[in-house]
This record gives sequence, C-alpha cells and structure tokens, in this order.
Amino acid sequence: MFRHYLLSRIPLCGTVARPTVKRTTLNVGGAFGIPVASGSLCPGRFMFSLLRYRLDINERIGAPILIRELGILGALSLGRRIRRRQKAGEPFAGFPEPATGQDRLSREQIGPAIVLYTELRERVGQARALQITEEIVIEAACAFLHQTIGSLKRAELEALTPESVAEFSREKASKFFNATVEWQQINGEAVHFHVVHCRFPPLCAEAGVPELAPVFCKGDARFFGTVEPDVELVRPTTIATGGVLCDFTVRFAER
Repeated sequence: MFRHYLLSRIPLCGTVARPTVKRTTLNVGGAFGIPVASGSLCPGRFMFSLLRYRLDINERIGAPILIRELGILGALSLGRRIRRRQKAGEPFAGFPEPATGQDRLSREQIGPAIVLYTELRERVGQARALQITEEIVIEAACAFLHQTIGSLKRAELEALTPESVAEFSREKASKFFNATVEWQQINGEAVHFHVVHCRFPPLCAEAGVPELAPVFCKGDARFFGTVEPDVELVRPTTIATGGVLCDFTVRFAER
C-alpha cells in the first residue's frame, strides 16, 4: 500500500488548503490506499494525489468524469467494485477461451467498459450509465486513435508508392485487432476502407449489453474532424447499428 500525506498549502480547490495531522486512508479501486487530510476531500486535491500514482491512461481519463458524476467517495466505491469484478474474470467469466490473439485483445480492450457500464447501471440507471460510459469511452478512444493512427498527413499519403501503400495498410490494420479491414482507397484525397467484421458488437451482446456497442463507434467521429484537424469522417453505416459493414471514408479538407 502506497503512503502519501497531503499536507500541501497549494490551493487546489480554489481555497487555501490547510494542513492537518488527522488522516484517513482511501482505497482506490482496491489497488492502493491514499491517506488524505481529513476534511480535505475536494476534487482538485484528490486528483493531485491520485495522478501521482501509476494509473493507466483509461483510469486517468475516467477518474475526473466519475468524480464529477458520482462524487469522490462514489467514484472510489465504484473503482473498488470494478477492480474486484475484473479480478474475477468479468465480464467474460464462464465464456469459452478466446480462439485467437485478436479475440483476447478485443476482450481486454472492451471488458473494462462493459464492467463500468453495468456497475453504473445499477447505481444511476441505464440512461445515465450510458451517458457517463459514452463520455469516458469517447475520450479513451481519442487517446487510442492518437497513439495508434496518429496524424494523417496529405503530403505523406500523396508520396506513397504502391509498395508503401501496401505497407501502410498492413501497419494500420494491425492496430485494430477487433476489426477485419478491407482497404478501398489510400491517397492524398481520402482514406477509404470497410470494416467487414467487428468483434465488439457480438461481445456486447454475449455480455448482455447490446445497447453499449454503438458507443464504441462514437470515438471515431469525435477524433476525425474534431481532435484531428483538417479531416472529416463520412461513415453512413456501422455494424453496431445494424449495417452489414462499417463504411469509413476519411476525407481531407479542401485545399
């Protein structure tokens, strides 16, 4: 268990933080404890302490949203419950073993969001649980896409040779282990491809949360054209909303 005493006078909450010798230990997600000064459980102070520890990117994204929506103690309680369920193998406990490495990675990627949603649903109802989960998933998807896809540069795509186009398509497709991709167009005008199979909708259905599947599509729309400038995403159909494929076209803005 990590030990850290918040005795700083930095006004992280908009008011002067007063040191005190009375402390209480908070268990974050059941993984470690953070002793904090009694009476100082404000979001700014808590997040300052929390981010000193080794949270993964999804936890760093989700923590402030959950604190805002549930309060600090509610978020901590939820975190402990999620960690406990994940250690027990949920949400896929009792499922057959993954058939491929891609199946395993897909479960690892989507599993925490399913557990989060089902725990939120018990606490705040389905509508609000979907809203909170969607916000976290979208932010996490943008971070994932930024890391795996990065910026699409028109000049670099225009300079691709047939051989380098093939390498580009293999390298990008390998990052999406949940999807089977068929490339249609890669050049300086657009990147067009079809996702003909996605593991997320059937996993959501098998876990009893089919309504969650479309949430994972919304990060793409947020990233392209909003987080990623000068491009727009045209995607008239998705598998998660009943289409036979996900038809992606990422277009560059007019010169």
